[in-house]
Amino acid sequence: MMNSLLCMPSQKKFQSFRDDTRWLDFLLGLPGQVFDILFLTETWRSETEEFFLPPLGYYIYRSGGCSHQGVGLCVAKPFHDQITCCQFHACSCPVCALGLLSGT
Repeated sequence: MMNSLLCMPSQKKFQSFRDDTRWLDFLLGLPGQVFDILFLTETWRSETEEFFLPPLGYYIYRSGGCSHQGVGLCVAKPFHDQITCCQFHACSCPVCALGLLSGT
C-alpha cells in the first residue's frame, strides 16, 4: 500500500544556467526556501541527463542537450527522505520525468 505525499511545488527559470556563477548562485540561494519540488526551466545544459547531490542536501535532476530547452527538478531533502523509490528519466531536451514511490 502506498502513502500519499503532500507536495509543495515551485518554479525557477534559468537563462544561461550553463554558467558556473549562475549555478553557484542557485545553490547558495536554496537554503531557507520552502518547497518540496522546484521545477527548473531553460537550464541551457549540454548534457542529456544529469544528477547532482550538493552538500546542502537537495537532489537535482536535469535534462538538456538542445541549447536553451533544458529542464530539471530539484527535490528538497525532507521530501526526498519520504520516498522509497525514485527514478529519473530525461525524455527529451524540454521534457523530464521523475517517478516517486513512498510507503512500505
